[in-house]
Amino acid sequence: MKIAKYWAKTLIEAKLPNKPSFPICCWGASNVSVAHARENALARARNVLDHLIRPNKFLDRYLYSDRLLREEIIREYPDSSGNIAYAITRNSYGALVLNTSKVLFADIDLMPEGAWTSIKRMLGFVRQSQEEAVLKKIREWSDAQPARSLRIYRTFNGYRLLLTDSLFDPTSLETQQVLESLGSDKLYLKLCRAQESFRARLSPKPWRIDMENPPCRFPYEESEKRLKHQGWLKRYELCSNDFAICRLIAVSSNKNVHPEVEPIIQLHDHYCRIDADRPLA
Repeated sequence: MKIAKYWAKTLIEAKLPNKPSFPICCWGASNVSVAHARENALARARNVLDHLIRPNKFLDRYLYSDRLLREEIIREYPDSSGNIAYAITRNSYGALVLNTSKVLFADIDLMPEGAWTSIKRMLGFVRQSQEEAVLKKIREWSDAQPARSLRIYRTFNGYRLLLTDSLFDPTSLETQQVLESLGSDKLYLKLCRAQESFRARLSPKPWRIDMENPPCRFPYEESEKRLKHQGWLKRYELCSNDFAICRLIAVSSNKNVHPEVEPIIQLHDHYCRIDADRPLA
């Protein structure tokens, strides 16, 4: 699972022949130290500059193969070997996200319905809603996979699925096939491979609770930015109390739960307030 504890930004001046100079700004990440993150940022910036000076030279992809999501780590949960099994981070728009290295989550979003489909539904030509059709497909998948144990949640814009009977490698072909067969978003599949983890949002999207996005983004290098973020966070947490993230609507007939999945179910369901009688956000 690719999560970095330390972040640093560097800026170098680019000077190209017969052109005015301009800055190149890059972020670097590390799990060693801020100084190491700064070295990583400098290497990335120099790599970009070298590519601009010599356009025929390819960017050193090694410097970008470990690109991490710039998110604040709220809490880490190690396994028996000391490796991070799962962690809670705060994403770019301020929501909490559960990151798991082996427990498979999948979100299936409903697509916006076009005007013509709405008209046909009003006239009775479309008898099954998209919501019903997607849920039917999920249930058929579950019935065809009797060895799998599946928890189905209703979200604001679709469904969230949690497989509980076993652990999964986010980068494996088997995992990709499972996610594809469930109808998971293709961008999510790419993110799972790149970050070597699965993700599930635990708190509302700001715009769904009548709030603006955070005023600044992690890391909060200046005290002024930190204070602004803390002020926003207090309002966000207060507003979030009136909403839930998802509701549990079904569990497959096979209710097996892997020992390493059980604590994640409890954590997820607690944060998402699955039993709360509140609007989804």
